[in-house]
Amino acid sequence: MPITLEDFEAVRPHLLSVAHRMLGSTHDAQDAVQTAWLRAGAARPSPPIESPSAWLTTVTARVCLDELRARRRRNEAPLLAHAVPAAGLAADEAVLRAEDVSRALMVLMQQLTPPQRVAYVLHDLFSVPFDRIAHVLGGTVPSAKKHASRARQRLDGPQDASLQAGRPDQQVAEAFMAAARTGDTRRMLQLLAPDCVRDAEAALLPPGARTTVVGALDIATETAHHRDRIQAACRIVVNGEPMYLIAPGGHPLATIGISTAEGKVTRILLRSARADDHFARTAPSPAPGPVTAQGHRAGNPPPTAPGRMRTMKYVVRRIRAEEWRELRAVRLESLLDSPGAFGVRHADAVALPDRAWREQAERAAAAADDGLFVAVDETGSWAGTAGAAPLADIPDTAHVYAVYVAPAHRGPDGPARALMEAAVDFAREHIDRARLTLGVREDNHRALAFYRRIGFHDLGTVVPYPLDPSKFLRILGCPDFRAAGAAPPGGP
Repeated sequence: MPITLEDFEAVRPHLLSVAHRMLGSTHDAQDAVQTAWLRAGAARPSPPIESPSAWLTTVTARVCLDELRARRRRNEAPLLAHAVPAAGLAADEAVLRAEDVSRALMVLMQQLTPPQRVAYVLHDLFSVPFDRIAHVLGGTVPSAKKHASRARQRLDGPQDASLQAGRPDQQVAEAFMAAARTGDTRRMLQLLAPDCVRDAEAALLPPGARTTVVGALDIATETAHHRDRIQAACRIVVNGEPMYLIAPGGHPLATIGISTAEGKVTRILLRSARADDHFARTAPSPAPGPVTAQGHRAGNPPPTAPGRMRTMKYVVRRIRAEEWRELRAVRLESLLDSPGAFGVRHADAVALPDRAWREQAERAAAAADDGLFVAVDETGSWAGTAGAAPLADIPDTAHVYAVYVAPAHRGPDGPARALMEAAVDFAREHIDRARLTLGVREDNHRALAFYRRIGFHDLGTVVPYPLDPSKFLRILGCPDFRAAGAAPPGGP
């Protein structure tokens, strides 16, 4: 029974996944699957095909094996990211994210021989039995098993005790990378030493950018700008040293070396990946959790100090005049997290001089009718902000502004409600206005629902959003803000 087009289309996504893991390229995988279909059309199998999926997988694997062997005969080194067209990188990255493929594994499999890679992918990743793998490789079942076993040994590599995860310095580095991936400047500032240094090769930077940056604030701000790149990074051993590899689509681009001392990041070194770099697997990471100043994770305390998980507690207080650096960090973080929510562009905020941030902090700390409140967690880090002040252009009206809660602190146990209560209390006690309002983007449904739960009501007014006139702000009001404790219980 011949394979029909319907048979092929039904199994095509599976074939593309198999070919991608073997060849490391979405473009090459598509070519391999198309070749398999052409061979299926020309084949006159005997006996008849019982399983089109199994037959097409076998043919696709043979096409991939031929391609891998041809690459080796041509002495082709694995392609680094700069040698892959932008469209190819984007397609490969999309597959990694859509199918939850290990980035490190895609890099490490480039070091396998063609039979090892085919045997490993088929058996360990797609559960193909060894008798079929032997058929693909043109050998025996014991030989196929040996190829898969050797692949595992090469992928696992020797595990030097000095490279094991779980050390305090490794935990600090991982916490910094986790913050960098989300652009969490507040958390990065907590982990960076004040005099931290970032060195980078000029080829990895935009034209005119500094190859050396000194200072936690500048490094955190720059890192937040490049979080898309850092999201394509994985932990790996490079030439015997544990570090991070930026590998969009599984193609090495750059390495990130992080040095630490006394629970802080002291140096970050970025260099381009090279064709002669040798990669190896690192030990599995410990369970995630916040890092203390000593580098221990909550939930994984040092042996001499038993720990237990507990709900985070917050202190909500007014900002202090000297906290302009913290204000700058949380404002930049909020603009990266919610670019359309605060009426200011991130690039414009980055360009503000230190003097402007000092003036903002001093006013919000001391003005009689303009107060900004911060939620501080148990580690001393800012978890969010909210403020209240008069509206200069609308008579007899005050507004709530700068409402932001960091992603890690959102939810019913977070500080959102306490921050809003502080802002409303300040407006009631210190701002001589009859109305209290706030503006919310119409497409921010989660925020709208939260504000309505705590006593704000729709005033029936929408105004164009200043940064994008095609979007609108919905104006909410709190008619009972003059009554202490008027907001109903509940939380976001």
